[in-house]
Amino acid sequence: MKTPSLTTSLPVSFASASTPSSPASDPLSSQPASPAADLAPAASLQGIITCHLREEGPHVLAVTVSYSETTATSGRVRSFRKLYQFVARPALVVRTKIGTVDGGWALEAQLENV
Repeated sequence: MKTPSLTTSLPVSFASASTPSSPASDPLSSQPASPAADLAPAASLQGIITCHLREEGPHVLAVTVSYSETTATSGRVRSFRKLYQFVARPALVVRTKIGTVDGGWALEAQLENV
């Protein structure tokens, strides 16, 4: 299992970003979002991240959010961390078979959506 103490930087892209007042209509065609944003008071930022996992099995996604308090008495930077555990499974199973037919070659491929 990937653990938060053994962190690995992965190339991650933001597929979409939206706010509750203006949701993204099509997440795949949206412009990439900036990871840093200035928000109005009581506003929120939502985004979808995509990453190709090469290993199947259990993984942990560690998300760290940093923000600064902008009150008149405080300007300190705060942060919090959230861990999401999930299991990555293969999407397709490919089986191939090669044989000879009438002096030539034949390739049989079976694709199974799992």
